[in-house]
Amino acid sequence: MPSYFMIRSFVFSIFLLKIQTSCLPLNLNNSVFINQDKGVYFIGQTDTRYFQLICEEVLPFYGFQIELYENNQLASEVMTKWKIKDPFEAEKNMGFLESKVRIKIRGEILTESFSLRGGYTYNCFLEIENVGYKDNQYILIPNCKEFEEYTHMIVNHLREKFIRYT
Repeated sequence: MPSYFMIRSFVFSIFLLKIQTSCLPLNLNNSVFINQDKGVYFIGQTDTRYFQLICEEVLPFYGFQIELYENNQLASEVMTKWKIKDPFEAEKNMGFLESKVRIKIRGEILTESFSLRGGYTYNCFLEIENVGYKDNQYILIPNCKEFEEYTHMIVNHLREKFIRYT
């Protein structure tokens, strides 16, 4: 017969699990943000075969040049060079004379997903940095509506591709 302490510990564990899952950063109301403050988006799943191919197809479509590929035991990453762009109107109103954007796509390996046909399955995330030139230095630009629309366009394109190749 289970002891009172074991039952109490089990109930407490369920309570903690409920709190942790209710505070997940992924909002289930169709928000594309994982972490709005850092500009990190979940863009879908793909496998080893298509992770790099999709990045090489979509990023140049938006004028980005891939600078770096990095792989380790837990993830694969693709990082672009800084893309200089004209500031959006809201960014100009904040006093930014120039702006530039960089994207990092990170595929986190699902460790028990290996298959001989496609390698591993990745959960893929896009991180975007938007900096502007102001007061003789580059600083992070607060998100504005135009930049969010620009980001959502890229995120949605990547999501369409990752859905197709899963």
